[in-house]
Amino acid sequence: MEQIQFLKDNIHGKSYAYIHTLFNQYFNVSIKKFQIIGTLKRHGLQNGINSQFKVGLPPHNKGLKGFNAGNSTRFKAGNIPTNHRSIGSEKIDVYGYLRVKIAEPKTWKLKHVLVWEQENGRIPKGYVVIFADGNKNNFIADNLLLVSRRELMVMNSRNLITPDKELTKAGRTVAGIRLKITELRTVSDGIENKREGKE
Repeated sequence: MEQIQFLKDNIHGKSYAYIHTLFNQYFNVSIKKFQIIGTLKRHGLQNGINSQFKVGLPPHNKGLKGFNAGNSTRFKAGNIPTNHRSIGSEKIDVYGYLRVKIAEPKTWKLKHVLVWEQENGRIPKGYVVIFADGNKNNFIADNLLLVSRRELMVMNSRNLITPDKELTKAGRTVAGIRLKITELRTVSDGIENKREGKE
């Protein structure tokens, strides 16, 4: 085929960009560069040019700190990007929770946590706030329930979170009781083991 033979005759020592231009001019076509490269690869044709970085040569960005694009495309100090969100803006995260921007440049917080903390103060360590009725858009203070992570684990494993917020609140109580029973059993077993060890 004439076009393949042309590539074979002209590939050696020439860049793919040059071959691309030469090919289009010679055959008066508008073939894309990636098509030329694909054809060369399919026919096992190589230009013999080693484009790998050679050890000992200084890098092209030597002496430059960080990323340095052209001045025309560089972000200028004081400019506000088009995707900037102001403080107070809201967005839904990948888990379906609403988040509120609380500080620059990009500090966001869960809205239900903000609402709960406005009413009750900071969330204690080891605790989380959940929606009692399971509705992630119901931010009424009475629907936001503070539970320990251990209680939440029991509530999830026992299906104690329901669309009925009162049942969910009862579920939290059940989870607390189950955890207390487990704790007492552990203490009791420890005392029993000590007794058996003495005997």
